[in-house]
Amino acid sequence: MLQKALEQSRDLARQLAESMPAVDFKKVLLAQHQTLKEAAQGIPGPVLSGEPKVSVTETTATVDWSTNEESNAMVAVSAATDYQEGSYSYEVGDPDTQTIDHSVKIVGLTPGETYHYQVKSQTLIGTATSSHDFTFTTLSMHPRIDNYTVNVTSGQSAVFRWQTNVETTSRLTFIPYRDGEPQPGEASVITSDGLTSTHQITADSLEPGSVYSVEIAGKSAGGTDISQIIPTFSTTEETLAPEISHVKTDIALSPGKENAIQMVITWDTDKRSTSRVRYQKGVAADPTVPLTEITPLENAFGKSHTVILAGLEPGTVYSFQVESVDYEGRAAASKIFTVLTPRQQESIFQVITKEFEATFGWMSTLRGK
Repeated sequence: MLQKALEQSRDLARQLAESMPAVDFKKVLLAQHQTLKEAAQGIPGPVLSGEPKVSVTETTATVDWSTNEESNAMVAVSAATDYQEGSYSYEVGDPDTQTIDHSVKIVGLTPGETYHYQVKSQTLIGTATSSHDFTFTTLSMHPRIDNYTVNVTSGQSAVFRWQTNVETTSRLTFIPYRDGEPQPGEASVITSDGLTSTHQITADSLEPGSVYSVEIAGKSAGGTDISQIIPTFSTTEETLAPEISHVKTDIALSPGKENAIQMVITWDTDKRSTSRVRYQKGVAADPTVPLTEITPLENAFGKSHTVILAGLEPGTVYSFQVESVDYEGRAAASKIFTVLTPRQQESIFQVITKEFEATFGWMSTLRGK
């Protein structure tokens, strides 16, 4: 019967829309709407699924609940300090979407604050349900480093800037790498005790062409420590390759090998870099053509370099050239050097024979026969 009455009412509304002026028809619709709204008051509202679930962060809260029929989703909210029973400061949500699974996110909350809230759901025909009053508390603000930047101003200087979500002190710790390994015993620290959320420290005693492990850190007013590690920071912003200097050689007989020579080649660079030597027997006729032999690459980055060439022939001319490559891949090579290895040392018998030949010419005459 109710269904038939509604259908008749719908048909009548269509007839009126065609025959009545728009203003009068609007009044009829408003009256009908009010009548339906009053009739709906006797219909139970949506059934809520118990206490809502709340997920909180420092500044947000997400409230989830469900209903047994489609309805919208609204949440009334008030800070505990402003709450009066049954009265809330504001409402958030989506009044137009109809669903049985509801989720409303509340933003702009204060960290570590308690809030009262009430969920509300209303169907299209106006039946509504409101929950009891509930509370949630946002998370307390935990200090953290949000971002950082590094500006290398020279081979010895860099400016470190970073942001924290709460005010903290500022601290930088630098640990240099030696031969590819960090050296905690050589760590240096720069601090600033003032509390701030915008941090800036300039380090101006760094080694050019060096690699560091850098810790950005601080402490909040409540005593909570925060830190972030930059595993490898390099002071190689300059575009120049390593500068090679003080190339030296030391030549000697190889131990246990009477007819082999070894050459110790040393040199310095102005920044930490690798070590390698190119060499060949004879004089290099064309300096633009690479030398034919090359030693294994020494990947230990340093400023003092040593490479040993073993198994060289005595009394022979050799050409060599030293090479170094920094962390950024910039390579440097020295000019080509030429050295003469010493002849094999003579035995004592050869030395005595030469002395006799110098004193008695007849020995050389006899040996010639």
